[in-house]
Formats: sequence, C-alpha cells, structure tokens
Amino acid sequence: MKEHKSESVLSLAILGLISQRPRSGYDLRKTFATTPMGHFSSSPGAIYPALKRLEGRGLVAGKTEGSDTLKPKHVFRLTEAGSQALRGELS
Repeated sequence: MKEHKSESVLSLAILGLISQRPRSGYDLRKTFATTPMGHFSSSPGAIYPALKRLEGRGLVAGKTEGSDTLKPKHVFRLTEAGSQALRGELS
C-alpha cells in the first residue's frame, strides 16, 4: 500500500465534507462561512488552492456540471484514494 503524507487540517475538513456528498468550491465556502466550521477561512484564496492540491494528488476528482446552463459549476467527489486517506487520518 502506498504511504500518504499527513493532510492539513483544512484539507481534512474538505475531504470530510466532500465524503458526505459531492460539493463545489462555492458549496465549501458557504459551509465554512455559515456553520461552526467558520474558523476555517471561507476565502477563495484558501479553498480553491486546497482543492487543486487534493485533485492533483488524486484524493478528489472534479467535474463540471451544468455546462449547458448559465452557471456551470465544478463539483468535487472523493476518490477511493481520498477515502483511504481520510480513514487513515481518522484512525
């Protein structure tokens, strides 16, 4: 089994939220801004780079949905590797 590096607290929060259901960066920003998770930055300058790192490491996969609408959004889902990384950090 491939060893994974320890995730940042923000990355773990993002993985945990995405494990509940697929989410866009905007969904994550809203969650951080309107829930007790507000101690995380809801800034796009924090969330989008974290999503890009997680996607680059294969822990989440993003897909554009609603490309035929006025407001398509990029929705992220947890990959199997992301699920394993999250379980490993929580155990």
